[in-house]
Amino acid sequence: MVHCLTLSLSCSALILVIGMLFSPVSTANPIVKQSLTPQQTLYIDAQAAIAQGNQQKYWEFRKHLLDYPLLPYLERSYYTKFMRQLPQSVIEAFLQRYAQDDFVKGLQFRYVAYLSTRDKEAFQTWYTQTPVHWLNVQLQCRYLDNITRSGEFTAALDKQVNALWQHPRSQDKACDQVFQLWQEQGGITTERILQRIKLVAKEGKPRLIVYLTRLLPPELQPIGRLWGQVANSAGYVSRINRNKDWHDVDPTYLTPIVMVGLERLIWQDVEQAMSTFIALPSNVQLTQAQEFFLTKTIAISLSLYDEPGTQLWLDKARDLGMADDLRDWQISHYIRHNQWLGLTQFVTKLDAKFRADSRVRYWQAKAFDVLGEAEQSAELFTSLAQERHYYGFKASDALSLPIQLNQQSVSEDKKTIALVRSNAHFKMAKELFALAKFSAARYQWRRLLNELSDTQGAQAATIAYEMQWFDRGIYALAEFGKSNDVIRRFPRPYPEYFAASATKYSHPKSWLYAIARRESAFAPDARSSANARGLMQILPQTANYLTKNGHKTSQLNDPKRNIALGAQYLGYLSDKVTDNIVLRTAAYNAGWKNVQKWLPLDAMPLEQWIELIPFKETREYVKAVITYERIYAQQLNQLSAIQPINAEEYVSYTILTSNLETGTLSAR
Repeated sequence: MVHCLTLSLSCSALILVIGMLFSPVSTANPIVKQSLTPQQTLYIDAQAAIAQGNQQKYWEFRKHLLDYPLLPYLERSYYTKFMRQLPQSVIEAFLQRYAQDDFVKGLQFRYVAYLSTRDKEAFQTWYTQTPVHWLNVQLQCRYLDNITRSGEFTAALDKQVNALWQHPRSQDKACDQVFQLWQEQGGITTERILQRIKLVAKEGKPRLIVYLTRLLPPELQPIGRLWGQVANSAGYVSRINRNKDWHDVDPTYLTPIVMVGLERLIWQDVEQAMSTFIALPSNVQLTQAQEFFLTKTIAISLSLYDEPGTQLWLDKARDLGMADDLRDWQISHYIRHNQWLGLTQFVTKLDAKFRADSRVRYWQAKAFDVLGEAEQSAELFTSLAQERHYYGFKASDALSLPIQLNQQSVSEDKKTIALVRSNAHFKMAKELFALAKFSAARYQWRRLLNELSDTQGAQAATIAYEMQWFDRGIYALAEFGKSNDVIRRFPRPYPEYFAASATKYSHPKSWLYAIARRESAFAPDARSSANARGLMQILPQTANYLTKNGHKTSQLNDPKRNIALGAQYLGYLSDKVTDNIVLRTAAYNAGWKNVQKWLPLDAMPLEQWIELIPFKETREYVKAVITYERIYAQQLNQLSAIQPINAEEYVSYTILTSNLETGTLSAR
């Protein structure tokens, strides 16, 4: 029998803890699969008590968590939940303890919002003590409304209001009073109206331009209407020599409209953009920088799909200037057309820093090889083959040499590791990670790294690896200059899940690891701007399509489920782009319809096709996955599934369709 009267723990808490010691406890973190500690369980229960509004239980649990690293998080939850019931001095003391720390960002925002409708004096005080990026537009306008009602617009105040007004979309209604008073004080000038019209034309909704145009003096309203026409349809700029509304506009105002219209039109209809650009009237006065920008953009647009006139426009752009993207597409043009002599001559004219680029060196070596310059080719290939990256591995293949990983492990230093572990931010990060509060854990980890030297940061990376917090370890090694610790930078978590999916869907395990490493760095809660989730970055709609039933979005953070879905989708892509792993890798990133569209009509070597993928993100993605797969294959003592690419392997749309069992592809 448990006697509670003489013990410091409450009966309920003590029974809970004793139960934990003698029975299995569910794990919070799907990575490490460790049982929760007594304090972690008490912390979870205390958070539940707060959520239920039970202050008595909260205080009972809190007594036993006074030395727990996450006590500040517990207190923050409590103050957030009961903010309106507690004295302002209590809330303010907590906020001041963590002044300017993003840790209290949410609580401080709520507190300032609360004060804005109840205590104007305290609101103004706390508003000025709150970082602007913690506040929303509504609070900013409430503050400015209070200020503007009590006095004249100062230069600083005018600047703040203008910064709010210069927005591509309509602002919150809370700003209406401020903007009206500011307008009455002469704050909305013609220059500012035109500035905002340009901003709306580039990023916002054209309908707002109609309203802004009415604010202009009558003689300048035609300019606003031109902006509106171009914002609605970039093709309107092509009428510059035909429509009267273009003729009577001051060139000072005309050129920005033409620049915005042409830049958009280039990506919509490059032929129309070229003819318009060539025939621009004399009253459009472009600077040399503007002319170079438009010429370069046309050249790149033509290069994407090898349109007629590509080399002509590349030459025009090169005569006006040089830029990294222009250099890359010129080299791509030579690669596409097997113009190896032209490539070598072009490279010799580049600055030394550009000639040192790994892509440039590889293709220059390749060109020398084709041209029979064996000695120069071998010299470049030999140098590249010592390096660990996509082109280094390809150079090794060209010389029939094994790839070089250049492994240099970080040696663990017990004294430094103990110092890192004693840091308060590390202690919080460790507990949050154990509780699967990954976002909060990453925040404390970032705070930790900000305080460390390079030596200490490298040791922190080894700790993250031992914790199986692989994404933090990967990034920390790169940040602190230890990229050669290949073993830690390319971990192999969840071996049973990857092995099961590789077997079920007949995929090389090294390929699945490479995809996951590139997609998420093995962060189970990874989420993209497109809402792709988990290790393999699966979209909810993709998961639903593959399984023919609904998935809760949160389920995609489960590593086992996510890996299986990623493997299943890679199998599905075989029916769209064949079993070619490179094509399926590209399709995993950009979609199979894009890959079909990008394939040439005439057969092309696969390694050249990779260089010509129109989307830069996908080009780099494919190269990264190929590289990572080679590394994982070597770790697993397996032959690489992707490299070395057979020099005779070709791709084209015709080859694709002939290799598919059924004619399920849409016509090109």
